[in-house]
Amino acid sequence: MSLTSAWLGWRSVRHRPGAFIGATIVLVISTVMVSGFSLVYFSAGLQEETVERYAGVPMVVVPEGREGRAPQSLADDLEALDEVREAVPEVTFEAALLDPDGTVLTDPDTVWGFGHAWTSARLTPLEVTAGEPPRAEDEIVIDQGLADAGGFTVGQSVDVLVLGEVSDFTISGVAGPANGTDWLHQSALFFSEAYVGRMEDYALGYVDAVGVYPAGGTGEADLLAAVRSLIAEQGGGRYEALTGDARGPAEGNLSADEDERIALSMLMLVQLAVVCTIGAVASAIGLSVRGRSREIAMLRAIGATPGQVRLMVTGEAVLLSVAALIIGIPLGATLANLGLDGVSLFRGGLSPAFQVHFTLAGILVSVAAVLFAALAAGLIAARSALRIRPSEAIAEATTEGPELKRGRIALGLLAVAAMLLGAAALAVPGVPRETVGQYVSTLLIALAVIASGLLGPRLVGQAAIVLRAAVNRVSRDGPALSVANVAFYHRRFAGIAGPLLLGITLVGAASASQMYNNWHYGMSESQRVTADFVLSSGYGFAERTREEVDALPFVESTVTARLIPIEPQVKAPSPYGDAAMVLRGDAENTLDLDIVEGEYIPEATGALIMLGSYAERNGIEVGDDLTFVIPGHDQEHAFTVSGVVGDASFLNRSVAFGPAAADGIGLRHGAPDGVFLDIVPGTDEDTARAGLEEVFPPGQDGSAFALHDRESMRQVLTEEWAENNRNGTSAFLLMGMFMMFAAVNAISTAQFDRRREFASGRMLGITWRSTYRMVSAEVFMTIALVFAVAVLATLWMAVLITLPTGTDMLSVIPEVIPVAPVAALGGAALLLSVLGALSAVRGVRRTRD
Repeated sequence: MSLTSAWLGWRSVRHRPGAFIGATIVLVISTVMVSGFSLVYFSAGLQEETVERYAGVPMVVVPEGREGRAPQSLADDLEALDEVREAVPEVTFEAALLDPDGTVLTDPDTVWGFGHAWTSARLTPLEVTAGEPPRAEDEIVIDQGLADAGGFTVGQSVDVLVLGEVSDFTISGVAGPANGTDWLHQSALFFSEAYVGRMEDYALGYVDAVGVYPAGGTGEADLLAAVRSLIAEQGGGRYEALTGDARGPAEGNLSADEDERIALSMLMLVQLAVVCTIGAVASAIGLSVRGRSREIAMLRAIGATPGQVRLMVTGEAVLLSVAALIIGIPLGATLANLGLDGVSLFRGGLSPAFQVHFTLAGILVSVAAVLFAALAAGLIAARSALRIRPSEAIAEATTEGPELKRGRIALGLLAVAAMLLGAAALAVPGVPRETVGQYVSTLLIALAVIASGLLGPRLVGQAAIVLRAAVNRVSRDGPALSVANVAFYHRRFAGIAGPLLLGITLVGAASASQMYNNWHYGMSESQRVTADFVLSSGYGFAERTREEVDALPFVESTVTARLIPIEPQVKAPSPYGDAAMVLRGDAENTLDLDIVEGEYIPEATGALIMLGSYAERNGIEVGDDLTFVIPGHDQEHAFTVSGVVGDASFLNRSVAFGPAAADGIGLRHGAPDGVFLDIVPGTDEDTARAGLEEVFPPGQDGSAFALHDRESMRQVLTEEWAENNRNGTSAFLLMGMFMMFAAVNAISTAQFDRRREFASGRMLGITWRSTYRMVSAEVFMTIALVFAVAVLATLWMAVLITLPTGTDMLSVIPEVIPVAPVAALGGAALLLSVLGALSAVRGVRRTRD
């Protein structure tokens, strides 16, 4: 009997290929999604450092920390060693070429661009391929990638941005990699030694790294021992001697550790992908089995046992899963390594050097998720099919099956209530948003998806019943039959579009949550900025540039603020690392320091101000000393706390100090990325803006400079936070697209299983044109009703996450409703579903005709 039931089961699959094919495609799509994210996640610890700029030297000596610098004398001492043939110092700073419109010109294949003195070009694999090295202060050599990107040739004049100053340079030469070596992920501008030598803001007499070449006959081990002995004598732990792959991070361009951190942060995405897979696969397998309920009941009538039916269904699920895994895992790995216009499907935020590996763990997660989803869905669907009595199947009674059980509805309502409790937890004052808040927000997203999945069919059914009553009052023909079908078979239609419900709800809830976080960050941080204007540049400003801005007739005061890492000796350091803000200029009149105790003394060489909550947490008062170390510096610094500021002030780091204190410990200006300025009282803001833009033209996207007032600064900060979290948002959208395609596939392939229905309609005189109209109306109503449920879930999420804003909630809600992604998914699903369903009906017609 088992062979007979298996044979009849195969016959039922053969004659209902639509659901069978649809389930297979959904399984493949789900496998691609899970394997793509899991393979990226489990490739995190297998990355190798990328060495490019130091590929021409076997060893580099670098100071500890990004603020650390080495004296020129270190290069001289290294070169005096018997084991060293030559020691080449390097100075690195941010520099950029500008096109005639003032837009920064970049090589599209690179990550960062840097400026260097030509003397350090020998550390790289580059050599001059056209022209000659720079000799005059207004000459530069550019790499081949920049030359190709801008169409530049030797002898051409170009604008170059360095530390907020735009100067005209002549291209004296073009450099390219020698001997087939790689130069893929960064670009370089080489200046004359005379030009770099007069860059006061980069601490004359100091360098960023020293390249070391061994003397003849000296091995790497002997060289390393000699160099480490010297730097131990001179600086203790201030310097590091790096060889091999360890040279890569010192370039400041790519970091395997950073890639590993980003990849490991994708664990949540892997988990959500598994949840989406379970939902989509359960819907697809369930539809495949539910469509054959009568055939399964007939098997029962001829003697098949419930165990044999379950075995048949789960066997089908396993076979489909194996086929999907064979196709989906290699495809997921391929897509994980590919990108579209520089944006990869699965690896947003990771560097171009990141490599996806076929790891056993990644494969096992994919296999386990897909098999578990398919087996669970098969067993649940078989249980539902077994409820149909053989007598009903023989009589061919038309039934949709029992309504949703009260337990399922109760679980859905429980998920809705849990969302409300989670939102209330977020509204509790003092909840840390970076830790607890993030976990609660993720839980709210998951609960929104679960609630929509549990309650979706019920809501669709009730809405269809209401719609049927309204349509019947208007007309008994045309759409009435479509509405009746959707109302009676609401579970089937809701199940077909189930993946779409999950996908849009996931995208809507996640996007609403992220948009609220973006808004909250932009609003809270912009309130700290009280300056009239902020002039910003991603390439930094020299102190001389700030002084030039300060000298403009309509400018009242200016200040720059630069963050540096510090290691203070306190009992409760900041969990994400402590930093000091170095202020230069008139901070008191330009910024709101919100001094609550003591004072800010910019001319004091050993004084600092401290954030109030930081001081309270560590038991520090005005007049106490704070001892700290700056990574890369050779001594501890002891500063006196001269003032305490409120937590709502401009100072959002542990401590801050003025120019005298910075100069007193040898901390040069560096390159802050913004100049804050107030204009002279009574000056028209438009006049001041025009004057500033004349000196610093903002241009379009990619411009060297940007000018913001207080309102636009809020928007900029919001967009900045959104960009920092773009990877997660893109991943949610990708999952939503996968779910949408799964729903389109299910809707389209389900039409193949309606051959008998269409044939019966033809016998009753229904034309194919009417059938097309009926199917189009069914698809439209199904997508519209499912979309409405997803929109309700999204709006509920938007309401909950804005509860902490209190009375401002009504004005904030429109800011966090993700209209664009939700509408785009809904519109695309409707268009593709209608086209796919009509194509399937046309295929059925061809086989009938």
